[in-house]
Amino acid sequence: MKKDNVLTDMNNGLVTIDTFKNILADFFKYAVINWNSGNFYTVYASNSKNNLLSFLSNMTPALTPNQFVHTDLPVALLNLNKNEIKYRVIKEVIKEK
Repeated sequence: MKKDNVLTDMNNGLVTIDTFKNILADFFKYAVINWNSGNFYTVYASNSKNNLLSFLSNMTPALTPNQFVHTDLPVALLNLNKNEIKYRVIKEVIKEK
């Protein structure tokens, strides 16, 4: 019973990315999908392009194992070009012995 309720409620709450994008466009000018794993997404949206790009520039790219990635990230949803999105690069520090 509980399993059926959870799956039914989850299924009833699902929307397509296009539907979600259209809803976002009613409230925000810029949006990007930053993370994806299956049916789960992290989306950041703002009315300020500079603030959104600045926020993303302080983040690293998503660290999801490849087998769970179904979309080439990031995805520019609203009024952004994928080439504008720059993430912070973490350089590996090798300690000498």
